[in-house]
Amino acid sequence: MTDPAAMAAVTAERSLLEALAAGCSAPVAAYAVGVDRLRMRAVVISADGSHALCAHGGAPAAMARQLGQDLAAELLRSGAGDLLRVNGDRLR
Repeated sequence: MTDPAAMAAVTAERSLLEALAAGCSAPVAAYAVGVDRLRMRAVVISADGSHALCAHGGAPAAMARQLGQDLAAELLRSGAGDLLRVNGDRLR
């Protein structure tokens, strides 16, 4: 990828997914945008769609990985780990 802004956004989004241990089938969404400074929104939704936890934040593009990790930590503190489990198994 040769677009630095796109690379920073993808890095932030992927680091959030990695920190949540969430794969393609997990009910998690992340969207980052910006050039020099990223803004990011993320949501974790329960498997049945009845609960959602949201987080948002911003950071310099050079801190993209940390932004994703910070938002994941915020979501986990809010109970995202429980939403990502169904019958004791983690959704991936």
